[in-house]
Amino acid sequence: MLINSLKNNIFVLLKCPNLFFYKFVYYLILRKLLGKRIDCNLTIKNYKLVIPNDIIPFIVLEEIFIYEVYKYLKNLKCILELGGFLGESAVYLAMNGNKRVVTFEPDPKNFKYLIKNVSQFDNIEYYNFAVVNRKKHGSSELLYYKSDEFDYGGNLYGMYDKKHKIKIRSVGIDEIIDKYNFDGIKMDIEGCEFEIIEYFMENKNKFNFCKGYIEIHFEGKNEDNMKIFRKFINFLENNGYKYKIYKDNKEMSLSNILHLYNNLSDKKWLIFVLYFEKL
Repeated sequence: MLINSLKNNIFVLLKCPNLFFYKFVYYLILRKLLGKRIDCNLTIKNYKLVIPNDIIPFIVLEEIFIYEVYKYLKNLKCILELGGFLGESAVYLAMNGNKRVVTFEPDPKNFKYLIKNVSQFDNIEYYNFAVVNRKKHGSSELLYYKSDEFDYGGNLYGMYDKKHKIKIRSVGIDEIIDKYNFDGIKMDIEGCEFEIIEYFMENKNKFNFCKGYIEIHFEGKNEDNMKIFRKFINFLENNGYKYKIYKDNKEMSLSNILHLYNNLSDKKWLIFVLYFEKL
């Protein structure tokens, strides 16, 4: 773990000294050592961003701007982003040859940062809603669970500590999918991706994406969600898509992912990324 952390930080230092400096000063010194929660104003590759000085936002920045996990999502007409977080990914997508990005982020605290980061772009639309499958969530107001009161992640299923929860607004995927001519999708919604995947498999005519990125989350074994995932792989194969699976920025086979899942213990996370592209 320590060796991997050192390798990652050296890699970040070499590729983007600016980000390494901000992480060192704002997180390690101001936040970790002095306990100060302050906003960090930084510029990465000419992108101006505002983030809180906690570790998760810095890790996300590294994934997006150093490892470029969304580099395959380019030259698209309109991308649907579910899980906008602080707006960094929408900024990257908007600057990656995509004409339009429509992003949804349910957490009001995250959304305040998102507004600051994306409002400088004319080709980004942003909404403070969770996008859900109405078969699963009928109400427009839902409970959103967070791991703790200061955390920047959360979901609708209580995969985190249910002690910390807030009320959020939601919109059905069916209510937005016909309003735009989406040809790309990016999903990072902490386990809620399975209900959206189900919607598209049940409404094949709505699945008109040329390219997609979905972060898949398992907290322990969940056979229902695994069935949805495997069914979706078949759905992609049967409808003219190729796909790749990545874990920790390394390509993996489906059989390797299934092996990791079969050996997953309770409360342990298995997170990986599914890329797909129309042939």
